[in-house]
Amino acid sequence: MVGPNGLEPSTSSVSRKRSNQTELRAYSDFHCNEIAHLRQRRGGSLPSQLQTEAVTATISFMGDPQEYEAAANPFQPGTMVIVTLGNPREKFWGAILGLRAEGVSLCGIELASFEDLVALIKDGEPFSPGVVFFPIHRVERMELDLPDGGIASLTQRFSASTGLDAASILRRYASHPSLAEAPK
Repeated sequence: MVGPNGLEPSTSSVSRKRSNQTELRAYSDFHCNEIAHLRQRRGGSLPSQLQTEAVTATISFMGDPQEYEAAANPFQPGTMVIVTLGNPREKFWGAILGLRAEGVSLCGIELASFEDLVALIKDGEPFSPGVVFFPIHRVERMELDLPDGGIASLTQRFSASTGLDAASILRRYASHPSLAEAPK
Protein backbone atom coordinates (compact mmCIF):
# COMPACT_ATOMS: atom_id res chain seq x y z
CA MET A 1 0.00 0.00 0.00
CA VAL A 2 1.29 3.48 -0.82
CA GLY A 3 1.19 5.74 2.22
CA PRO A 4 2.64 9.12 3.15
CA ASN A 5 6.07 7.59 3.72
CA GLY A 6 6.35 5.54 0.56
CA LEU A 7 5.40 1.93 0.07
CA GLU A 8 5.04 1.16 3.76
CA PRO A 9 2.53 2.59 6.22
CA SER A 10 3.82 5.10 8.78
CA THR A 11 2.99 2.86 11.69
CA SER A 12 2.06 -0.72 12.28
CA SER A 13 -1.62 -1.12 13.11
CA VAL A 14 -0.66 -3.64 15.78
CA SER A 15 2.39 -2.22 17.57
CA ARG A 16 1.92 1.47 16.65
CA LYS A 17 5.66 1.60 15.90
CA ARG A 18 7.06 3.08 12.73
CA SER A 19 7.68 0.34 10.22
CA ASN A 20 10.48 1.91 8.20
CA GLN A 21 13.15 2.65 10.77
CA THR A 22 16.38 1.73 9.00
CA GLU A 23 18.15 5.03 9.65
CA LEU A 24 16.81 5.45 13.17
CA ARG A 25 17.85 1.89 13.96
CA ALA A 26 21.36 2.59 12.68
CA TYR A 27 21.64 5.69 14.87
CA SER A 28 20.28 3.83 17.89
CA ASP A 29 22.56 0.82 17.35
CA PHE A 30 25.59 3.10 17.10
CA HIS A 31 24.82 4.85 20.38
CA CYS A 32 23.78 1.68 22.17
CA ASN A 33 27.14 0.15 21.22
CA GLU A 34 28.93 3.25 22.53
CA ILE A 35 27.03 3.08 25.82
CA ALA A 36 27.74 -0.67 26.14
CA HIS A 37 31.44 -0.01 25.51
CA LEU A 38 31.49 2.66 28.27
CA ARG A 39 29.66 0.30 30.66
CA GLN A 40 32.19 -2.46 29.97
CA ARG A 41 35.10 -0.12 30.66
CA ARG A 42 33.49 1.05 33.93
CA GLY A 43 32.63 -2.41 35.26
CA GLY A 44 29.02 -2.81 34.15
CA SER A 45 27.31 0.44 35.09
CA LEU A 46 27.41 4.10 34.25
CA PRO A 47 26.93 6.98 36.67
CA SER A 48 23.48 8.57 36.26
CA GLN A 49 25.03 11.82 34.91
CA LEU A 50 26.84 9.88 32.18
CA GLN A 51 23.70 7.86 31.36
CA THR A 52 21.74 11.11 30.95
CA GLU A 53 24.47 12.58 28.74
CA ALA A 54 24.54 9.41 26.60
CA VAL A 55 20.79 9.49 26.06
CA THR A 56 20.87 13.25 25.30
CA ALA A 57 23.70 12.71 22.82
CA THR A 58 21.71 9.96 21.12
CA ILE A 59 18.62 12.15 20.79
CA SER A 60 20.56 15.20 19.53
CA PHE A 61 22.47 13.02 17.06
CA MET A 62 19.18 11.88 15.56
CA GLY A 63 18.02 15.50 15.19
CA ASP A 64 14.60 17.06 15.54
CA PRO A 65 11.93 14.47 14.64
CA GLN A 66 9.76 17.11 12.93
CA GLU A 67 12.69 18.29 10.78
CA TYR A 68 13.52 14.67 9.94
CA GLU A 69 9.89 13.94 8.99
CA ALA A 70 9.66 17.09 6.81
CA ALA A 71 12.89 16.20 5.00
CA ALA A 72 11.84 12.57 4.55
CA ASN A 73 8.32 13.47 3.38
CA PRO A 74 7.85 16.68 1.35
CA PHE A 75 4.07 16.06 1.18
CA GLN A 76 3.17 18.08 4.28
CA PRO A 77 -0.07 20.02 4.91
CA GLY A 78 -0.09 23.26 2.92
CA THR A 79 2.11 21.88 0.12
CA MET A 80 0.81 22.56 -3.40
CA VAL A 81 0.43 19.36 -5.41
CA ILE A 82 -1.09 17.90 -8.55
CA VAL A 83 -2.96 14.64 -7.94
CA THR A 84 -3.75 12.22 -10.77
CA LEU A 85 -6.75 10.05 -9.97
CA GLY A 86 -8.04 6.87 -11.54
CA ASN A 87 -11.58 5.53 -11.99
CA PRO A 88 -12.59 8.04 -13.36
CA ARG A 89 -9.38 9.63 -14.55
CA GLU A 90 -9.04 13.20 -13.23
CA LYS A 91 -6.33 15.65 -12.25
CA PHE A 92 -6.68 17.90 -9.25
CA TRP A 93 -4.51 20.90 -8.23
CA GLY A 94 -4.50 22.15 -4.67
CA ALA A 95 -3.02 22.39 -1.19
CA ILE A 96 -2.69 19.28 0.96
CA LEU A 97 -4.88 19.45 4.04
CA GLY A 98 -4.03 15.97 5.28
CA LEU A 99 -2.31 12.81 4.10
CA ARG A 100 -2.96 9.47 5.73
CA ALA A 101 -2.86 5.82 4.77
CA GLU A 102 -6.59 6.05 3.99
CA GLY A 103 -6.20 8.87 1.48
CA VAL A 104 -5.44 12.51 0.84
CA SER A 105 -7.49 15.62 1.71
CA LEU A 106 -7.04 18.65 -0.54
CA CYS A 107 -8.43 22.11 -1.05
CA GLY A 108 -8.26 23.01 -4.72
CA ILE A 109 -9.81 22.58 -8.15
CA GLU A 110 -9.87 20.23 -11.10
CA LEU A 111 -6.88 20.99 -13.27
CA ALA A 112 -9.15 21.69 -16.26
CA SER A 113 -10.64 24.67 -14.33
CA PHE A 114 -7.32 26.34 -13.49
CA GLU A 115 -7.57 29.17 -16.06
CA ASP A 116 -11.19 29.84 -15.07
CA LEU A 117 -10.17 30.18 -11.40
CA VAL A 118 -7.40 32.63 -12.28
CA ALA A 119 -9.83 34.69 -14.41
CA LEU A 120 -12.42 34.76 -11.59
CA ILE A 121 -9.89 35.99 -9.06
CA LYS A 122 -8.46 38.61 -11.45
CA ASP A 123 -12.00 39.93 -12.06
CA GLY A 124 -12.67 40.11 -8.30
CA GLU A 125 -15.38 37.46 -8.44
CA PRO A 126 -16.09 35.05 -5.58
CA PHE A 127 -14.77 31.52 -6.00
CA SER A 128 -15.29 28.16 -4.33
CA PRO A 129 -12.46 25.66 -4.47
CA GLY A 130 -13.36 22.13 -3.48
CA VAL A 131 -12.43 20.66 -0.12
CA VAL A 132 -12.20 16.99 -1.00
CA PHE A 133 -10.97 13.64 0.24
CA PHE A 134 -9.66 11.08 -2.23
CA PRO A 135 -9.33 7.49 -1.00
CA ILE A 136 -5.84 6.14 -1.57
CA HIS A 137 -7.05 3.47 -4.01
CA ARG A 138 -8.06 6.28 -6.43
CA VAL A 139 -4.71 8.11 -6.20
CA GLU A 140 -2.47 7.03 -9.07
CA ARG A 141 0.11 9.73 -8.59
CA MET A 142 0.74 12.81 -6.47
CA GLU A 143 3.50 15.22 -7.43
CA LEU A 144 4.77 18.47 -6.01
CA ASP A 145 3.74 21.49 -8.07
CA LEU A 146 7.27 22.48 -9.04
CA PRO A 147 8.66 24.33 -12.06
CA ASP A 148 10.18 22.21 -14.82
CA GLY A 149 13.25 23.95 -16.20
CA GLY A 150 11.99 27.18 -17.76
CA ILE A 151 8.31 26.21 -17.40
CA ALA A 152 6.63 27.82 -14.39
CA SER A 153 4.63 25.70 -11.96
CA LEU A 154 0.88 26.21 -11.69
CA THR A 155 1.41 27.89 -8.32
CA GLN A 156 3.90 30.32 -9.88
CA ARG A 157 1.50 31.00 -12.77
CA PHE A 158 -1.31 31.64 -10.28
CA SER A 159 0.83 34.08 -8.29
CA ALA A 160 2.07 35.88 -11.42
CA SER A 161 -1.49 36.33 -12.73
CA THR A 162 -3.25 37.25 -9.49
CA GLY A 163 -0.49 38.59 -7.24
CA LEU A 164 -1.69 36.20 -4.50
CA ASP A 165 -0.24 33.14 -2.77
CA ALA A 166 -2.31 30.09 -3.78
CA ALA A 167 -1.40 27.96 -0.76
CA SER A 168 -2.45 30.58 1.79
CA ILE A 169 -5.73 31.32 -0.05
CA LEU A 170 -6.64 27.63 -0.27
CA ARG A 171 -5.72 26.93 3.36
CA ARG A 172 -7.73 29.97 4.48
CA TYR A 173 -10.72 28.82 2.44
CA ALA A 174 -10.50 25.28 3.82
CA SER A 175 -10.55 26.55 7.41
CA HIS A 176 -13.21 29.25 6.77
CA PRO A 177 -15.42 28.50 3.71
CA SER A 178 -17.40 31.67 4.42
CA LEU A 179 -14.35 33.62 3.15
CA ALA A 180 -15.16 32.65 -0.42
CA GLU A 181 -15.45 36.24 -1.58
CA ALA A 182 -12.72 37.56 -3.81
CA PRO A 183 -9.44 38.23 -1.97
CA LYS A 184 -8.34 41.83 -1.76
